[in-house]
Amino acid sequence: MKIIAIMPIKLKNERCPGKNTRILGNKPLLQHELNNLVATGLCDEINVYCSSEEIVPFLPEGVKFLKR
Repeated sequence: MKIIAIMPIKLKNERCPGKNTRILGNKPLLQHELNNLVATGLCDEINVYCSSEEIVPFLPEGVKFLKR
């Protein structure tokens, strides 16, 4: 059985604009989340589901982008 993770990312947040790409420590918030998901080793494939391709440069190696 193949395990696939799909993480929806919203860039246009009303209460905290740019939350997922805001720098936390030394990298954007979404990189922390994705790196932790990759580190579990439980997923055969990890996808990010977003309406904007602006996040592609922030994706760790091996994480795929799916356009909403």
